[in-house]
Amino acid sequence: AKLGQQAKGALPDLVRATTDADLRVRWHAARAIGLIGEDALSAVPVLVGLLKDTDPVVATQAAAAIGLIREDDGRPAIPAADAALYAAAVEPLVASTTHQDPRVRRAALRALGRLTASPTELAPLLSRQLVDADPSVIMPALHSLADMDDAAVPFLIEAIKEPKARYWATIALAEIGPEAAPAVDVLARLAAEGELEERMQAFLALAAIGEAARPAAPVMVEALRADEPTLWFPAAFALGSARAAEGDAVLEKAAASGDRFLAEVASWARAKIHPDDAALLSEAVKRLRAGLTSDRPNERSAA
Repeated sequence: AKLGQQAKGALPDLVRATTDADLRVRWHAARAIGLIGEDALSAVPVLVGLLKDTDPVVATQAAAAIGLIREDDGRPAIPAADAALYAAAVEPLVASTTHQDPRVRRAALRALGRLTASPTELAPLLSRQLVDADPSVIMPALHSLADMDDAAVPFLIEAIKEPKARYWATIALAEIGPEAAPAVDVLARLAAEGELEERMQAFLALAAIGEAARPAAPVMVEALRADEPTLWFPAAFALGSARAAEGDAVLEKAAASGDRFLAEVASWARAKIHPDDAALLSEAVKRLRAGLTSDRPNERSAA
């Protein structure tokens, strides 16, 4: 492994070592193969097979090795046979994105990011995994996507186009936060036209993005005006997080609402929009402190 490219002559022995009964031998062999780089391309099918190894460390090192080999392959034009080896690794890596072990998931996602497949090609594969996977592994898979930060955003934007995956994709965008700004337009459409739970989560994702979500302010304002109370809170929260002055009038009305929870969120949002207004700040703090004594757990948490 320390020899890197100079270890090419050991590649056949390293490949044989990947079948060793000792898992430590297997994962060290996989790691060494990856560190040889481009010259170990012929071993990619072996590494793909190791993605199903019973030991997660072996699978992690195999996924990482595939990514390292591709990363080292800087050829401007890759021959068709070599390109086919990389292409054949894509679906097995996608399948590994819902592995029970987070190390395998992260390594698989990083490797996918280094392969030649475009976001539009990968998104349907990732979406299918989110749809077909056991619910117990969907959230960990989303956390792994969120760990990719802005690199995952194109995949998630495409995933939102898939009805069964869009809710989960929106959760991941919310975890990414400000770096998910390229998704503002698609999130705004979802907040306006999606199913109720999708709309709620879209507003929360826009709120997590922050000021870059201000172009979606008209959708937030419309939700506060609409006859759907469930959307009032996330819409008000999103307006404040985006510091969208366009929502000031509707937030002022919400702050006078008889619903104490909505009034608290709206007061907070107005203070965010007008950070130099001492009166608004004082009123927001007063309402939030009162919210801490509420008998409603969600209100206390929000406060």
